[in-house]
Amino acid sequence: MENYIEKKLTEGGYQQILLLAPSLLGESLAAQLQSANKSNEIILRQENLTKAPALVIWAIDNVVIPSTIRFELRTLSERWAPSPILLLLPSKTSIPPNEILNFESDGILQDPDIKTLVDSISTILEGGRVFQLKQAQNPINSTRKRSIGIGQYLLKQGIDQIDMKIAQLEPILSPLPINPFLRIAINGRKRELNSAKNILIWVWGPIHNMPISDISAKLTSDIDYIYDNFVADIVLPQRDSKAVIELIITRLRKSVSDPLSNSTGTIFALQAITECKQKTLLLELITQLEKLLLRLISLDKNESKIIDTWNSFQLNLRKEAIRSIAEPYTTIEYEGNSVLLRDRLEKLTELDEIDEDMPSPKNIVQTLILNESLKVDDQYLPYDHPKSVIRTEMILTNWLIRTAEIISSELLNQASIWPDLRQYLLTSNLISTRELERLRNQLNSQSRIQSLFTRPIHLYESKRLLYRINQSSIESYILTELRDKELRELGWLQKQVTLLVEARDALAPQIQSLVKYIGNFMVILLTNVLGRAIGLVGKGIAQGMGRSLSR
Repeated sequence: MENYIEKKLTEGGYQQILLLAPSLLGESLAAQLQSANKSNEIILRQENLTKAPALVIWAIDNVVIPSTIRFELRTLSERWAPSPILLLLPSKTSIPPNEILNFESDGILQDPDIKTLVDSISTILEGGRVFQLKQAQNPINSTRKRSIGIGQYLLKQGIDQIDMKIAQLEPILSPLPINPFLRIAINGRKRELNSAKNILIWVWGPIHNMPISDISAKLTSDIDYIYDNFVADIVLPQRDSKAVIELIITRLRKSVSDPLSNSTGTIFALQAITECKQKTLLLELITQLEKLLLRLISLDKNESKIIDTWNSFQLNLRKEAIRSIAEPYTTIEYEGNSVLLRDRLEKLTELDEIDEDMPSPKNIVQTLILNESLKVDDQYLPYDHPKSVIRTEMILTNWLIRTAEIISSELLNQASIWPDLRQYLLTSNLISTRELERLRNQLNSQSRIQSLFTRPIHLYESKRLLYRINQSSIESYILTELRDKELRELGWLQKQVTLLVEARDALAPQIQSLVKYIGNFMVILLTNVLGRAIGLVGKGIAQGMGRSLSR
């Protein structure tokens, strides 16, 4: 371990590193770094410097207001330019990742060990960037509440109430009642409650292939905050396109290394494929994506030609991915003959489908290939900024999932007429013809609904639905961007949907005012008119009763 650390710090020769930290923390860090390498001098006071520092390390031991950190970092950058700045944060901080990533620094580490610190110093001195946070340990202020619709609200409330009723029956069945009629009645009641739960899910869904017990938790999970689980390890050895591409490809491979679950509320054809074939398909798509991006880097810096090249390679890329699903010499029966699966799949499948919600490759080309700034959170950030890296990774993840979905849908179509392919590719529950056709009908209905209703509304609201992978789970994320051109290209029926939304927005304030006016009128009517009338009647009855009693 010590030899490894010394090797890392001695690369680049003698250098002075300025360490700004509280006395105890600074002395401890300086001692560890100095003991690892005697040739690099760790300076704790700026007046002891004999030359410009190769690196300035600022270590914070307590939580500081974000604006103060930004001001100090700006001051350090101006004072010690062009020396890079490395910021060290404590293990616990209430500053969310979104704020941390706004800090102008060449590296940010949260409570690093000595090996991580040595590696990061070496990377930054060689011209790279490092961002490693441990936000999972302290989620204070790092999540935001998400409003849910009436359907999700009713579903959650209904499931919670049914689960509570079922929980009340469990003590009665443990131990089992001696009376057989009571036992039959309780089991019947449980079946009734479970049936009611299934009806709720069917009505207010659609949530496909998700355990019923997980639905309530999924409805309230926060999937809108984009940075919490995406900045654990961003290390760029160099500040160039190739380094950014290699980092994103590595993160994509890591994200699909485990079986994926679906937290989007959308049915995916991809989940009909066995986990092994699913992983093979995704990894091959990532490999083909890497080859394509590296090829684009070598082209002339002409945006339109690069975009044309990207589009022209999509079909070949999908064909290579579908060939990877089958082993090289796998043969299965097709129409009574034994055929080579790879060749037959390539001939039968039609992979030229266009996903209308697939974003234009313009952002990918401008950021990764042309090294232009990317607009993220109302800021134009350089391509090697961590927020730009995360946004680009999200766009590529969305491309990965949507491309895999196009391939999976075509495989489902072929499996419906090729029984042996069904047994080779699909999960066991879809070997049944009925279950497979049911899934295909659900996918077709979902596609029509999205095309006729969901997509026009998203276009009118200037929103785009992206898919991302977070902790082995496919999640949805709504990105706001200009989509006026797509809105103008909608068909007549889809435009009527946008007109209905516009009419609702126009009429809603007047209807609210009318309801409020009627409500105020009813209050006046009930209190001033009916209330007084009832009071007079009651007073008359009381007076009449008093006279009767006096007589």
